[in-house]
Amino acid sequence: MSPQGILALNEILEIEDPLRVTLWFPGEPSRSITLDTTIKHITENQLLIAIPTVENSEVLLRQGVRVEIEFLNRNQDLPQIETWILRYQKDAIVSGFWVEIPASFQEYFLKRRQHVRIPVRFPVQVIYTVNGRPRIIDGESINLSGGGVRFTSQQIYSPGDKIMISFQPDNRYQLFKLNGEVIFCSPSPYRTPKTPNETVTALKFINMPRAHEDQLVGFCFRKELEQHKHLK
Repeated sequence: MSPQGILALNEILEIEDPLRVTLWFPGEPSRSITLDTTIKHITENQLLIAIPTVENSEVLLRQGVRVEIEFLNRNQDLPQIETWILRYQKDAIVSGFWVEIPASFQEYFLKRRQHVRIPVRFPVQVIYTVNGRPRIIDGESINLSGGGVRFTSQQIYSPGDKIMISFQPDNRYQLFKLNGEVIFCSPSPYRTPKTPNETVTALKFINMPRAHEDQLVGFCFRKELEQHKHLK
């Protein structure tokens, strides 16, 4: 972690979750300003919140200022978070401020990073060993999260099977080769006369490098945002 407490760039996820923030003027407990804005980045324990130009910004946007955050759209089950500003950031990319995620909510955010699951289709290849010999099976994803993938193939697996899966979610991302453990495998509801043996398999990623998890979670957040905008 850097001296400022911000994770390395490849550990920061770019998202645009809408929220409402209330900033409290230092030394004036009854004076505040409320703005609708978005989260821009999320790390393990901090959020970067975008903010437009506001009056008294030199007073409000400084370390130690109290902030209340209300999450809009998603995260409706999450109550308001009360935290404080760590530092102000203004550059060519974003104008905003970093806040600490309270310890009581960090586990929630870490799980949310991992378990945002989106419907998405792309080719996959499964590599596993039968009687000491590797086999390669082609398949197609159904949905993806930072913690696992669900896919179709013409192969039956057993819960607990350890396999490797390779895929490229789109051309902006590298080819991932990840180890996983089969959670379940069942006959596919998408079977056709041409694919009577098709199965659906849920795979949990195991021993995945953190940088790969960050990339997958970032992909899922961006896809979810694209799908959300498309439905509007």
